[in-house]
Amino acid sequence: RIGAMMTTAQADTLRSLLTSVQLPFLSGADQKELIKIVEVVAEFSRGSSTVDDPAVNYLVASKLSRSGAVASADALWGTLSTTQEALLQQLGVANVDWDGLKKLGVGYWIGDATFLRTIVEKTAKTMFMKHRDPKDSALFYIISGKKNALTQLCKSVGDKKLYDFLGNDFKLVEDKPDPPPSQQQSQSQSQTGGGSG
Repeated sequence: RIGAMMTTAQADTLRSLLTSVQLPFLSGADQKELIKIVEVVAEFSRGSSTVDDPAVNYLVASKLSRSGAVASADALWGTLSTTQEALLQQLGVANVDWDGLKKLGVGYWIGDATFLRTIVEKTAKTMFMKHRDPKDSALFYIISGKKNALTQLCKSVGDKKLYDFLGNDFKLVEDKPDPPPSQQQSQSQSQTGGGSG
């Protein structure tokens, strides 16, 4: 386990040295990366983590990522974790949008469908609150089975077009939207025997 690598006191001493002494053969960027690694190891040395070893490996990878995105190979650690809910809490994804979830590779490793639905619902709310536009979050509300909530959001912001569209019962033939003009023309030709001939 990563926490067994060094004590908190050792990590503090090493961090202090690395911030005051430039190591030979290391660029400034490399030394900053080394300090970041020491800080991550120190964080997990405290032993207060409620996650298992695979989740710790995932967290380390996410914290050391330069782009903020977790590589798919590192996201597999999340798949192996039996403490996925605690892992998500440590990641702080309570108010994260789709781009944030994508960077964390959450779609790769959430195994429980109910838990995933909860995350999608939270994402839908976050996406809506960003610009107060139901279209931004429509897909997430539909995926999570919350069409009625989406309909009410459309009503509350005055998006009549989307509100009316969502009011349709798509199981009924008369409520299905008209096909595009190109399909209407081909349908009418097939009904009349294919046009000239």
